Amino acid sequence: MVVRQVLKHPAGQPKRGIVGFRVDHLGWVVGGITVGTIMGYARVPQDAVEGGAHESTLRAGGAERVFLDHSDSSFPADRPQWAACLASIRSGDTLVVSRLIHLGSSLRMVIDTLDDLGRRGVNIRSLTEQAIDTTTRRGSGLFDIVGVFATLRADTLSTNIVRGLQGARAEGRVGGRPSVVTPELLERARLMRGEGRSIAHTARALGVGASSISRALLRPDPARAENPTEHRVFFRDIKPYEMPDSLEELRGPSAGLLELPHSVYWGPLRSVSLDNPSGIRKAYQAVVREGTAKDQALLLNCDVLRREWSELALPDRVRVMWEQRFPELALAVAP
Repeated sequence: MVVRQVLKHPAGQPKRGIVGFRVDHLGWVVGGITVGTIMGYARVPQDAVEGGAHESTLRAGGAERVFLDHSDSSFPADRPQWAACLASIRSGDTLVVSRLIHLGSSLRMVIDTLDDLGRRGVNIRSLTEQAIDTTTRRGSGLFDIVGVFATLRADTLSTNIVRGLQGARAEGRVGGRPSVVTPELLERARLMRGEGRSIAHTARALGVGASSISRALLRPDPARAENPTEHRVFFRDIKPYEMPDSLEELRGPSAGLLELPHSVYWGPLRSVSLDNPSGIRKAYQAVVREGTAKDQALLLNCDVLRREWSELALPDRVRVMWEQRFPELALAVAP
């Protein structure tokens, strides 16, 4: 090793903050890259007796603190000392290992660990693999190479997952819990909705939850898929609907007369009574479908909405959107 500049480390002071120098295992500072505290880590088999030898090797390699796991497994849950090491190490510190195999039992685990250390700003030095030493200028490019491999592996994994899901969907397998709405029930639900029945009425008649019916009706209809000429796109299926951020924002009146603005209700008799169910449903259906978030906050009442939600005749997409944002509405109508 060529030493360009040598300085004695001040006694009793930490080795942090020395810019442009590297601390070797004898306690001297040699030309190189900034290094803070030097920590050592080793993982030895559970029944091994040479743990003391590993510790001595790491301390001879400059480690001021040594973390030693006795475990046959490389999973983090089985390595408490590794967790303690990661909790103690800081940016600018150096981790010393006798071999990279101590970081993980597979190439994937080693690459992920090196990538994580690089992101933390922690240097890595192997006592056996001499080329693995990011405290030197020659070895500092290791993290760049590891980052490329980590990104490549993540991209490959993501691509494979997407392809697998697309293949499963093409075969009719969507995963997850089976729907309670069987194909027979779904066909009956489509017929009832075609007759103008509400989601709540359809759900009660079929003996399933209204939210389950709403989600099932969003599935593609195989009959239409076989005959694309019959498929039509409705404005309600692409229209941008607005919703409040919280139901507690809905502080409108719960009784008396309510005047619906023309932007919400275009028909005659825009004044409705909130003292009877038909007036409530007329107003709430219009405001939920056509109102802005500001209109909804002024005209809707959160308690009334929760009580009447299952009886409102709403487009399937609107009902699903509201129930996804406010699950309590779906729970309120579950059988």
